[in-house]
Amino acid sequence: MFKIYLRDENQLITEKTTTFDPQTAFAAFEALVNRTDLDEQQVRAILLKEGVPLAHHKFDAPPSDPIFFWRGRIDKLRRGGSVHGLGTVVLDT
Repeated sequence: MFKIYLRDENQLITEKTTTFDPQTAFAAFEALVNRTDLDEQQVRAILLKEGVPLAHHKFDAPPSDPIFFWRGRIDKLRRGGSVHGLGTVVLDT
């Protein structure tokens, strides 16, 4: 199962999506990551599979950050390739 959500600096979780479908999960994560209204705020978009983090997007991270800035790079997750510091992402459930 995939879980996708926003988490703020107070650990409050909002905008939560749960799904067994990888493509639905990545679409939900991409929709959160593309929210420019959250830029420069201490908020993260988080993508988990079976409780294991696949990606964290920090809205206050610079676009050059390869670990915490995912806008425009969701295709790397969709391909199931290696994610910096997280090993290989396996898409099937």
